Amino acid sequence: MKALKISLCCGLVGAILFGLIGLLSGGFGKFHWLAAAIVGLLLGLIAAPEFEPKAFRHAAWYQAGCGALAGGLVTAWLGLPASTCLMAAVIGGLIAWLAPWWLHHVQGP
Repeated sequence: MKALKISLCCGLVGAILFGLIGLLSGGFGKFHWLAAAIVGLLLGLIAAPEFEPKAFRHAAWYQAGCGALAGGLVTAWLGLPASTCLMAAVIGGLIAWLAPWWLHHVQGP
């Protein structure tokens, strides 16, 4: 249950921050803020185990699943073919699985 709370908090904070940045930089049209908020939500979910590692039993699997979901959803949202969605899901899962090594180097806004 603690992992769910941490995931929700990290996802919502990421969605709000990225959504506000998308709103300020992209304007109110064409849903730039919504796309940015979705990316922020997915990145927040990937980063959640790094904030509270003891709450997640299998953090790498959780991150890989969120990354695969992110890659698949974004490519499906863009209307790309199923093979491209599958490849993006695999790449997203791999990048998210490697998150413990690269996430510490990302600087926030």
